[in-house]
Amino acid sequence: MKKIFFVLTICFSGFLLNSCGTSAVDTFTDQRIIAINADGSPHKYPVKNNDKTIPANEYNYSNHVAEIIESIKKSGRTNILIFVYGGMNSLKETIKKSAILAHDISETSDYYPVMVNWQSSLFDAYFEHLIWIRRGNRSIYLGPPLVPFYLFADLGRAITRLPINLVYQSIGIAEDYDFKPEINENVIASLDEMKLQVSVGKDYTGFWNKAARGVVYSCGFPIRLITTPLIDAGGKSAWDIMLRRTRMAFQKQANGKLNISFSPPDGAMSIFMDALANLYEHDNKYFFTLIGHSLGPVMLNELIRQYPQLPYRDIVYLAPSCTIRDAEYALNPYMLNHTNTTFYNLCLHENADKYSMMWYAGIPRGSILEWIDTFLGDPLTSDDLTLGKWSNSLRFLRSINPEFRKHIVIKAFGINDPETNTILIDEPETHTDFSNPKLRFWEPSFWQVTPLTKKTEEKNEK
Repeated sequence: MKKIFFVLTICFSGFLLNSCGTSAVDTFTDQRIIAINADGSPHKYPVKNNDKTIPANEYNYSNHVAEIIESIKKSGRTNILIFVYGGMNSLKETIKKSAILAHDISETSDYYPVMVNWQSSLFDAYFEHLIWIRRGNRSIYLGPPLVPFYLFADLGRAITRLPINLVYQSIGIAEDYDFKPEINENVIASLDEMKLQVSVGKDYTGFWNKAARGVVYSCGFPIRLITTPLIDAGGKSAWDIMLRRTRMAFQKQANGKLNISFSPPDGAMSIFMDALANLYEHDNKYFFTLIGHSLGPVMLNELIRQYPQLPYRDIVYLAPSCTIRDAEYALNPYMLNHTNTTFYNLCLHENADKYSMMWYAGIPRGSILEWIDTFLGDPLTSDDLTLGKWSNSLRFLRSINPEFRKHIVIKAFGINDPETNTILIDEPETHTDFSNPKLRFWEPSFWQVTPLTKKTEEKNEK
């Protein structure tokens, strides 16, 4: 057991060093990012200030937040954009991307952008589950000694669930998966009655391309007998840890100690949002745009619930992996009290979510949202499915309060569809495409839709 623990500790340390080690950022970027460790504390990184580099050990988060607020005031910009990255990213990767986004967004819009980087790397999330987290707490007493048993439990669960997962993954291989995006006239009439703005692109994938894709996926079956349980074993537990980290960003771990005294939120995200709330309280000319990709909307849902006093003009979810229920609990009460807010839910075409393949069909097909709904998540009802899939986003409609349905926009991009993919003809067609800076996902034109009724009228005219 000691040897197993030693090997796992070495592997974990290697992954952690690789994912957490961040190079120095320039001052301009530093004033437009925050970085959050796995435990909710601020991540320290070096900053280049002219010819001088301020080392990470001199980093002070309170000073950093104060500098961001001061930079916002000096910029003269009143529209503050908060962008939260999705899961399965290391801080090293997202901070590097933030250096690009900080300049691109600032130069092409009137936003003052702040990118929220948080540690969500797949491997260190799984190893944290395996080595430290026990019953919701980080335990040095029960953590390491129970490593072999948690590992065996993960593998055992994955093996016993393999037949179930293979059945769900195989559904549709022999089906005609031409998704009909037009939606029938009765559905269109219902959507119009609810004052909803809904649009979905078309799948222009050719028949032979689809047939070849099905053959290739079938040939990968023997390999998936091995990869599926491995993904299920590690992915399920890592996913749970990533969800945990979205909460830790607001309130750090209490480590199981009984404390009945008032404990205000002390996570890095809460400290930053408290500063923004204070800025708005003293000068209400500011308003906010929220954009989150994949797991980012889970953090944004928590942000909306904890800071409902702030005016979020536009809330944009890019292929969100939050559940329908989680979004409903955050958005329903907020939008009832903020009638100027518009919520945008952007999705892939349903075929792109269902049938995308990686590693030449050596792993289960489908986007990460498909994986979550199939075997990484624990949906108890249909409202516990991911909001970012097109079919699930329609389920979300029934929970939308009639008073703000006209402020809801649901858009699914097509596949090779020039009508919806106006920036790059082949994007966004995978889950990771949404946060690609080339798409300029922060521009309102990226969110806008052509109403279904207008599409139907144009089609009839032709």
